[in-house]
Amino acid sequence: MSYADRLFKEGSALTRFSHRARAQKALDLLRSTGREKFDNVVDYGCADGWFLKALYDENLSQRGMGIDINEEDLARSRRLFAEIPSFQFIKTTDLSSDHFGKFDLVVSMETLEHVADAKVALAHLQQLCAPDAVALFSVPIEIGPSLLMKLVGRFVTGLFDKTYRHFNDEETYSLGEIIEAGVFWKTQNLKCSHNLPNVYYRGHKGFDYRKLRALVLERFDILATEHSPFPIAKQFLNSTIYWLCKPKAQPRVTGDNPTPT
Repeated sequence: MSYADRLFKEGSALTRFSHRARAQKALDLLRSTGREKFDNVVDYGCADGWFLKALYDENLSQRGMGIDINEEDLARSRRLFAEIPSFQFIKTTDLSSDHFGKFDLVVSMETLEHVADAKVALAHLQQLCAPDAVALFSVPIEIGPSLLMKLVGRFVTGLFDKTYRHFNDEETYSLGEIIEAGVFWKTQNLKCSHNLPNVYYRGHKGFDYRKLRALVLERFDILATEHSPFPIAKQFLNSTIYWLCKPKAQPRVTGDNPTPT
């Protein structure tokens, strides 16, 4: 099953609504910049290329690159863009300084919560940016009332969808963890990948968007913050938070597969 199919075709009506609202919010935020089209876009964590295809179909960009760690998803992306040669897809380990400074739109959606080291990922994202670039990041809200709402939704969806339940088996919480993260907005004592060192892939459990926001601000200026699917509820009853950004001045990087500073 492709990433896009899992998001937009599987699960409950509620989860499909949430994912579709997330995609629409991202497109609306990019339109709010006043730019009719972006010359060169990169999607860091592109999965099967679904958002790059949405940008292409909406005529927001006709050229770009997708980056991902998953070879199967990259293969799906290449098939999706088989008739559109202006897009290329590479593995994260193939990223080099030749790509830096080339993109006027840098996107990373539902990815930064999973990476092993968000500081390194954000440094790469900053270096991919051209000086006048726009950057759009989105991550899930997994603390506070939003977490409580999500846990109920995941439980109900899992009752009827075994595939969905399989994808969320590792996200179980004890009652104490639910209270700590959902009521007191604390994650430091949760048994989760975000509280372990040297983890290659991190899950949703224990992710605190506020900590990531502090890291984003080291590399980017945040121009706008949005939420979906219910913008008026902000961080309290939404599944996703977005930051529309511009890059700060970038450090000089040379060599292949650089480690950013």
